[in-house]
Amino acid sequence: MERRICIGEFVMKHFILMLIAVSTLLSCSKGTYSRLQEIESYIEEDPKRALEEIRNINPDNLRLSPRTKAKHALLHSMALDKNYIDLTTDSIIAPAVKYYSKYGSADDRLLMHYYKGRIYENGGDIDKAAIEYSKGENLVEHVSNDIVVGRLYGCMADVYNKTHNSAKELEYAYKAIDVFEKVGNSRHYNITKGVVAMAYANAREYNKADSLYKESLASLEEDTVSMVVLLGNYARLKVLSPISDHNGAIRLLGRISNEYKKPLSTNLYCVYALQLAGRIDECDSIIKQLEKLGVGDLNYWQYLIYKHREDNKLALQYLENSSKRYEKQINSLLSNTTDNALKDYYSSEAEKARMEMKIKVMALILAILAVAMILSAVILKLMFINRKKQRAMETYLDMYENASKKLADYDAQIDEHNSKLNILRASFSQVYKKQFTTIGDLCLTYLTKQGKKDVKDHIYRKVEKLIANISSDEKLHSQLEKKINAELDNIILHLRNDLPKLSNDDMRFICYCIIGFDATLISVILNLSMENVYTKKSRLKAKINALNSPYKENYLMYIP
Repeated sequence: MERRICIGEFVMKHFILMLIAVSTLLSCSKGTYSRLQEIESYIEEDPKRALEEIRNINPDNLRLSPRTKAKHALLHSMALDKNYIDLTTDSIIAPAVKYYSKYGSADDRLLMHYYKGRIYENGGDIDKAAIEYSKGENLVEHVSNDIVVGRLYGCMADVYNKTHNSAKELEYAYKAIDVFEKVGNSRHYNITKGVVAMAYANAREYNKADSLYKESLASLEEDTVSMVVLLGNYARLKVLSPISDHNGAIRLLGRISNEYKKPLSTNLYCVYALQLAGRIDECDSIIKQLEKLGVGDLNYWQYLIYKHREDNKLALQYLENSSKRYEKQINSLLSNTTDNALKDYYSSEAEKARMEMKIKVMALILAILAVAMILSAVILKLMFINRKKQRAMETYLDMYENASKKLADYDAQIDEHNSKLNILRASFSQVYKKQFTTIGDLCLTYLTKQGKKDVKDHIYRKVEKLIANISSDEKLHSQLEKKINAELDNIILHLRNDLPKLSNDDMRFICYCIIGFDATLISVILNLSMENVYTKKSRLKAKINALNSPYKENYLMYIP
């Protein structure tokens, strides 16, 4: 019993100690993170102070959370970059890369890709730098720090500058300058003008480049570092442009040394040596110094120097040496590009295979879940299937009976209409029987006595008189209208009310149509051409279709 109590006390003590350790760790990590956030607030304005404060925080001596370590690594990389300390390895930024690859805000992830790209670019690995910048570009729409976006575009322009893609260089230089103009950051805007100017120079649009360099120089007097870079690039432009300005280039290079007390880079020494081409001893002395320093890219500059001295033989020799050197670089670049393409391909295929496997596993899981859900649904449905079937059958039977009844009613109506129409037409035949008989006799006489002129005239006059009697017999027509109204529910009476402007001839025409006279007979009786009969019937139907009458369908049914 006592042993159990001792064990319980031991566990309790260790549990309390663990709680204290966790709370201490969380408190320490939280305090450090707040301190890092404070440093981040002034890192742009005072990068030197920020770097000192960050160096006072040693993440290895503290049990910090991954989030705090990531923030420390990111700010440390930022501070070094802003103090012009170029990193070439990712050892410092590694905790940030590990954490922000999965977590963190879009702003922090963009910064991570940006500074990782800077590290690769400092180390000369342009391909990896471009990949990191591209990953950062995918986050642009989700970040709030527009200044970083502008810098990212500027770095992408620099990558395309180093790969001699002037079109892309210009595109991203303008993207950068648009961002800085939008946020009203004049310093970065003016610096980026120099980037655009360099892009135009690489695209051999020297006048545009010269104009932008002049604008930037007038705006960056207080920015020493940017001025030195700008002066050097402008001097290079003045040397390499078709209308070179040697004295202007010398003045610009002199400002770097005299005003800003900065040493000239090896490329600028080459530019300077070119300007001293008229002073052969000084020029050759600078070239020898550069050769001792191990500067390898001197052939092109020496080509320019000897071309300027009009020593074409040596100029051609150095140009050939320069071409050979760049030929090796190009072949190496093409070889590396092929290797990279193969690596990317196999990497892509491996990733594709992994994704396909994941998709198959997910599909199997979803299929199992779907089958389970379907079985559950079937079981539930079977419990009510008989009742639902019975209700459905009753509903369908009711629908069938109603439909059958409606169809029977409709058939009866049609039969009734047809019956009335047949009766009407039969009675009309009785009314006109005598007339038709007479016409038939006349036709027979005409056929049996063909060739006799007096017989033809006699028959023609009798037929003409008979047709005229039929057409003008108002009493006969009135009887016909009454008969039609009696048999067809006063259709003529309704039609006269709906179309009061119809003439007596129109009503006769309608009556003849209703009782089934064909177009030929109607044309003879009413003395109309066949074309006029069809036209008259078409216009009559158009008028009926335009009516808003409950009898419209009946009119159309009886006037075919």
